[in-house]
Amino acid sequence: MNAFTIADILQQVTNLARPEQPIYLIGGALRDRLLGNTSRDLDFARHEDSIGIARQVADDCGGDFYVMDAERGIARVLVRGEGGKRMVLDFADLRASSVEEDLALRDFSINAMASDLLHPDEIIDPLNARQDLQLRTLRMCSPTCFQDDPVRILRAIRFAVQLDFSIQPASLYKLKEALPLLINPSIERIRDELFHILEGRKVSQAAGLLDENGILPGLLPEVAALVGLQQPGHHLHDTWQHTLSVVNYFEQILDSFLLTTPLEDMHPAIQAANSRLQSFKEEIGAYLNEPISQLRSLRSLLMLAALIHDVGKPAARQTQADGTVTFIGHDEMGADLAKKRAVGLALSNDEVNLIEVFISNHMHIHLLAKDEHLSLRRAAYQFFKSGGWVGVADCLFSLADLL
Repeated sequence: MNAFTIADILQQVTNLARPEQPIYLIGGALRDRLLGNTSRDLDFARHEDSIGIARQVADDCGGDFYVMDAERGIARVLVRGEGGKRMVLDFADLRASSVEEDLALRDFSINAMASDLLHPDEIIDPLNARQDLQLRTLRMCSPTCFQDDPVRILRAIRFAVQLDFSIQPASLYKLKEALPLLINPSIERIRDELFHILEGRKVSQAAGLLDENGILPGLLPEVAALVGLQQPGHHLHDTWQHTLSVVNYFEQILDSFLLTTPLEDMHPAIQAANSRLQSFKEEIGAYLNEPISQLRSLRSLLMLAALIHDVGKPAARQTQADGTVTFIGHDEMGADLAKKRAVGLALSNDEVNLIEVFISNHMHIHLLAKDEHLSLRRAAYQFFKSGGWVGVADCLFSLADLL
């Protein structure tokens, strides 16, 4: 399969545009271009038959084609980009009689820009998005933004973290006002937006904002139960702060092998581990790039597993006669809860199994490390017999958990 650049894709879609039936590049790609960033996700819109255009692009590029919403004319194409990285191309029918009216119906001003592919240098910007980009502000397009689509609550957190923007106070007020409506969208749409967060950078910061803004209980209630749960004396943090710290370190570890973050920006112990594993670096990178799902990366699934790895602790917590607090069995309890959550998020059987096995075995290496008479070959055999190929991820995770 050929690998395509963004310029290749834009040219392929432009070839299908006509003056009387323009195709518009919408939102994120324009936003990222103005911010000096590169986007591998491209959104296109036209007045009608966007699904037909998407199918044609998939055929021309040898990509995978999916109809996401036939009634609204929405389709997705997945193509192989440079370096083997996946590019996501979304096509949708305009929801209004003009592109300007359609942009006013979108989520945030910074995503409410368009460019006719036949006139790529002209940016249509009816809501003055470029000023918000300069101010680094996330502003809703209309006062009913979150009521119209509560999934935008999660999207606001994602953009705020990944772009390092602040949410405009009036928009944040409306976001919190709409929180009870987050139960209305389909679980598939909630899942997809959650995984956009998990796929991005600074996942721990995003999780912190989900908690601070009251979103976490309705999204991941078993994770919200960790907030304020105290741990034994050898821990530096309560269970929630521990979880955020683990997620932060695990993200650094994964990205050190995916070569997406400079090593010098990471914890010294992670730099040292990366150096010690230098001879396995290529294999670990290939392992982390192995596709589990067409729509979700292994990295994003592991970030979810890290976020929910300790959800068994509230049920397992016991105070002994001497006042010692223990969480014996929290790994198995957590694996059961995590499996239910993964099923509830409509993940595939392979994805559910990955998360369940990961959490069930996440304490294994810590226990082995305490064995003074450890037989390394036997321990390795038992470890991978229990964890299978997921054991590699648990090995990497154990360092984040320790740190």
